[in-house]
Amino acid sequence: MLKQFTQPMSPKNLNLQTMYRIIHKFGPVSVSDVVELSKLKPNTCARLLEELMQANLIQLSGYGLSSGGRKPLMYRINPEAYSVIGVDISLSYITIALLDLELNIVDVSKKKFHSSESAEAIQAFCVESVQRLILEHHIDQEKLLGIGLGSTNLRPVNGIVQLLEERFKVRVIEKNGADLAALGEYRKFNPDRGERLIYTMCSISIRSGLVTNLGIENRLSVLSDRAFGHMVVDVNGPRCSCGSYGCLEALSSIQAIRHELIRLIRLGQPSKLTELVDNIEYFEFEHLQEALTLEDPLTCQVVRTAAYYFGVGLFNLILITQPDTVIIGGALGPNPVFFNTAVDAVTKRMTNMPEMNIQYKPAANYNIVAIGAGCHIIDSFTE
Repeated sequence: MLKQFTQPMSPKNLNLQTMYRIIHKFGPVSVSDVVELSKLKPNTCARLLEELMQANLIQLSGYGLSSGGRKPLMYRINPEAYSVIGVDISLSYITIALLDLELNIVDVSKKKFHSSESAEAIQAFCVESVQRLILEHHIDQEKLLGIGLGSTNLRPVNGIVQLLEERFKVRVIEKNGADLAALGEYRKFNPDRGERLIYTMCSISIRSGLVTNLGIENRLSVLSDRAFGHMVVDVNGPRCSCGSYGCLEALSSIQAIRHELIRLIRLGQPSKLTELVDNIEYFEFEHLQEALTLEDPLTCQVVRTAAYYFGVGLFNLILITQPDTVIIGGALGPNPVFFNTAVDAVTKRMTNMPEMNIQYKPAANYNIVAIGAGCHIIDSFTE
């Protein structure tokens, strides 16, 4: 039935779609909750709930709190009614996740890809991984809603949407990975959902995504997810790849941190990084993580400086977007050394703005782009 929601529909089916959307977004919910949110009559809601139950799209979820009488029955979606697949194509890894309708990860396939590897190699891995997930988990063709794809224009894979559509005969939607990360965080890990959430990524590049209670915020250009990374926070800072000076990406990205550590170690400053890798020129992100775990003074110092500038840029972004919740994610963002320093830099600048009550959280899941991609597929059938 869920796939029928994309076809021209009668008023009754539109009401069924509305009911399912409410239960998916806010469940478990009672009949009175559904009546209030849908603005439909109680008898109509009861009849439509029964039809959704018969179609196996929703199920009972125990009893809610009583307001004086009997405890109300609660309804939730049936997470196993369909499956979705979320794909994250980042600069370092390709992640393919099989998800249920509650956005729980059933299985995941992940592989590191260097920047020099071809689009054809990425396409082949995606096709092979999706095929494996479908076969190993016995997913019937009719029960696969679609494939969501989160990408970055820093790593274009031309033709992958058409390839996946032709190979698996399902809906495939490609969106900006940063926005999908924001959507995944908002819907899966923020049950209190305010009106606006921004998701920031500190990885090889620095990006941001924005989602509101109406959905993913429309983008003005294909480059705007990278605008945060090219916000100038130090006019006397190092030259950025964009040609400007003092951009966040030139000061706070993993690449910027790596270059600064190599420079300082070459100048003779001691670091445990030299014990973790034979040639400091070739140290990887995994070595940076280990040095932070070992509390290497030089590594912590450089990361804190990068995080400080990240916080300065984040403060500017907050003033523009006015969010309720700020997520700091990406490969490095959730690390306590980086996260705490960045949040401290923001909050010190917010002391004269007590009316802005903002929650700051590290990203809840490293596979969040794939989760958001799956969520976007579900929304395409229910919105």
